[in-house]
Amino acid sequence: MMRLSRRRFSVVFAVGLLGPAGVTPQAASATDGLPPLVDVPFYRADSSRSSIEVGPGPASEPKLAWEHVLDKGVNTDPILVGGLLVVGDQDGHLVALDARTGEERWRTTGEGAFTGAPAASGGIVVAADPISIRAFDAAQGTERWHRDVVSDAPRIEIVDEVVYVGTVDGSVRGLDLTTGADRWSWQGDPGSSVRVDLVADGVVYTNPDDGSLLALDLSDGSERWRFVSSTPRLAYGLAGDTVFVTNPVSDEAARKYGQIAAIDAATGDVRWRFVAPSGDGVGAGPSRDGILYVASNLDGMYALRDEGDTYSIAWHIDAPKMYRPLTLVGDTLYGWAEDGTMLAVRAADGQILWKLKGEGSHVLPVISGGMIFTADNGGGPAVQAYADADLIARLPSVEATTEPGATPASSPVLAALPNPITVVDTLDPSTTGIDGAASLAFGPDGDLYVVDTSPRITALTLAGQALRSWGASGAGDGELDFGGTLPSIAVASDGLVYVTEAGNHRVSVFQPDGTFVRHIGSFGDLPGQFLRPFEVMTDSVGNVYVMDDVQRSLSKFDASGAFEWRTGARTDPAVSGYFHRGAVDGQSRVWLTDDGTQRVVAMDDQGRTVESFDVREELDARHLTPDGFGPCGVALDGTGDIFVIECFERAMAVFDPRHHLVGARAEPDGLPFRSAYAFGPDGRLYAVAAAARGRPVAPRDAILVMTVATPASPP
Repeated sequence: MMRLSRRRFSVVFAVGLLGPAGVTPQAASATDGLPPLVDVPFYRADSSRSSIEVGPGPASEPKLAWEHVLDKGVNTDPILVGGLLVVGDQDGHLVALDARTGEERWRTTGEGAFTGAPAASGGIVVAADPISIRAFDAAQGTERWHRDVVSDAPRIEIVDEVVYVGTVDGSVRGLDLTTGADRWSWQGDPGSSVRVDLVADGVVYTNPDDGSLLALDLSDGSERWRFVSSTPRLAYGLAGDTVFVTNPVSDEAARKYGQIAAIDAATGDVRWRFVAPSGDGVGAGPSRDGILYVASNLDGMYALRDEGDTYSIAWHIDAPKMYRPLTLVGDTLYGWAEDGTMLAVRAADGQILWKLKGEGSHVLPVISGGMIFTADNGGGPAVQAYADADLIARLPSVEATTEPGATPASSPVLAALPNPITVVDTLDPSTTGIDGAASLAFGPDGDLYVVDTSPRITALTLAGQALRSWGASGAGDGELDFGGTLPSIAVASDGLVYVTEAGNHRVSVFQPDGTFVRHIGSFGDLPGQFLRPFEVMTDSVGNVYVMDDVQRSLSKFDASGAFEWRTGARTDPAVSGYFHRGAVDGQSRVWLTDDGTQRVVAMDDQGRTVESFDVREELDARHLTPDGFGPCGVALDGTGDIFVIECFERAMAVFDPRHHLVGARAEPDGLPFRSAYAFGPDGRLYAVAAAARGRPVAPRDAILVMTVATPASPP
């Protein structure tokens, strides 16, 4: 368990004390005869994070009403204000869409991608980018003010016209909603990153990354109570006099890292804890009339009756994996499952009312005006709205600004470059027996190793014939849990197979025949530990490199699994964003992309940046617009050429060893890349395909086989 120390603090007194937390929902005009669109201006519905929305929702299983494809993947949870759905993308835009039609009304930019979740109050939308907090007019998108405050993916909180946000230097800032001026502040440990998800009843609830939850008195900044956990980040919301906290680990050795604590808001005392039978992840959702509704990773859905010092189970149902809390509208619970299914469940008894099959990993739904609004935060670019068929028939008809499945504006630019890549074969599931391919790598035996989401690892011949496979779900030795993320696979020069497990916070190691060897890493934020490992690579001498999505880090382990070093956005000033899938060259240099700087970076075997280049500068040098291009992966051939994957436009740009752009293949030609690719011993490029939205060019999760003829470099 992490060692905890008491924090020092200083405070600037508030201008005024807070009244009861909460927001009076506002309804957009309903003169069109449609159900009114009631504002949902915060993450988890309101400033108390109740996950209870006014609605109304659909009366039956809904249909797709509209879909709007952003330039880049979705990067924030959406909110609804004044009839506009506001969401941030991964290219630095905050976009407002007409909730009835999906038509874009305005967009604005910050200093990099907006993160976390925006919030709205008094006609103002507030959002956070990597270096600042920015306020915009909710109707027009014009900027009102911005402050240079560096936060850590905050879910903006606004109460009594004060914007509260935690910072990466251990402080909490309270900024005036209309001017951005300082109204309140508190200073904790400068070496800690702090988040604020909740301000209510004169208390600021703050979560430093040491795993504690502090209740700070708003009048003088004093600490009312402290709840201690061994989980760096906590999720929490207020229901009456109880703060429900998700993921307070109490028994890490037994792997019961999924837990809910019911905490007395006045004293900080834990009244009871809930741990699902598997000990895996759970999420506290809405609470009403003494019933707390809980989703889980492995144990289904629960309704827990709060009985003071304990709880009882009102009902329980089997349900797919859910990593986000449920949403309550009227007497219906809504939740997105990991497999892309939305469930509507009757809150009274747990009866499943309908299931809606979608795609990808979705944000919390926003439900209002008879419609469900959602977005794919698993890298997909689409924002979607669902409604009953009769309501869809009455919606305004407009020509969509971005037709679902249409080619983004910059793809024709890339398509104008020489195309060095030709698809020559497709290894689809009917050939390989693999359904849900996620990542691939070649072994020294020449076999192609593929990991899928079932979970299973399969070795194939280059022709796609299955040779052997293994895998089972769980947390034991040899078992796998990908935690709803796409796993990565690598094969070392000695034949050992490495697979990332986000759900078990580790990397598993196998012999080529599937015999379990060992684990690398464990749950935590210390060196050698992981929160969400998502990419693994090996070099020619057996060293292992692992990227962690939450830590924004790259860690190195030797061939025996011993930890050597860790670097990334928190330690290397040259890195500002998240690393993406990469490759290791013959000199043990690790090549990857940094989405914060839009650069391709090469690090030596000591973690030092030894080479880098800006892909957008190269586009400029060729007199091509750089708008809409963001690298998210690297592949290397045997000649030193660098293949940079652009996942959201599904394109690949080719750079020579001098970093000159020499060619590209764009998605209109039919190459819908997922960020999983490798050069085989035959010199051909193998990649996992993800179905192009609305225009599948190959079976979903097929493996595409391509020949590469790199164009000549410019003089």
